[in-house]
Amino acid sequence: MTEHAFKEVMNSVKVLAVLAFLLTSLTAATAQQNTLNQKPVSLERDKSATEDPARPFSAMEEEMRAKRAIKVVDKEYQENLERARDLSLLGASLKVLAGLSALVITALVFAGYALLRKRHAQSSASSAVLSHGRTSEPRKPPKALIMVDDALLQGNKTIIGGTVKNTSSEKLEQLSVEVELKRRKDGVAELQLVTLEPAQLEPEHEGRYSLELKAQDYGSARLVALKANSVVLPYTTAQGQKRPPERLESKTIKIDKPAPSKGGEFLNSPDNPARVP
Repeated sequence: MTEHAFKEVMNSVKVLAVLAFLLTSLTAATAQQNTLNQKPVSLERDKSATEDPARPFSAMEEEMRAKRAIKVVDKEYQENLERARDLSLLGASLKVLAGLSALVITALVFAGYALLRKRHAQSSASSAVLSHGRTSEPRKPPKALIMVDDALLQGNKTIIGGTVKNTSSEKLEQLSVEVELKRRKDGVAELQLVTLEPAQLEPEHEGRYSLELKAQDYGSARLVALKANSVVLPYTTAQGQKRPPERLESKTIKIDKPAPSKGGEFLNSPDNPARVP
């Protein structure tokens, strides 16, 4: 119920209460008038005076009772009206609270989405700046060409090697290559430094490196760096010597053919009949 409806109901009840009060008063007055009109005329003053005052008192009592009844009804109505108003206000406040909660949740969702987009944009921008900075750095020209050979298996050993060619115009000294080895047992990577033979290379000269490992200890090997005087040099790689095809020893197996029997291939023949049980 709205406030306007409450006011209309209250006004209607008040009008009904006033009408009821007026009707009760008119009824009491009419009854009193009828009583007075029906009272016999008596010449004895004292007797009539003692008998008449009881009737007006009864009419007044009825009027007071009617007033009290109207007051009780009006009080109950006011209490019910207050309860209804409180319930209406509570429902309205719950609706307002639900609306505010929905607005707060929507605002939080939009704020979280905006924050995630901002972080993503920042991370993308930072990665783009880093990649641009890396690409903008000038690459140094390679000073050597490393031709990596295929791993060679010899029994239970693995031989890793290759050829290093000095492609620069300067002399390279104390050359070595760094190889990353991965163990078969736990997959841990190890770095091992292998010295070139010879360790000094003139321009356009070549040197070799070789490393012998146990096949059961390591699963893979990878070239990671070329160093001269413990300084990492830029280099390029190429395919070196390929693994030679494995040769299989040919063996001739001779199968002796059994001698033919006297009766030929069949045990039961006209020349050698056999009895069938």
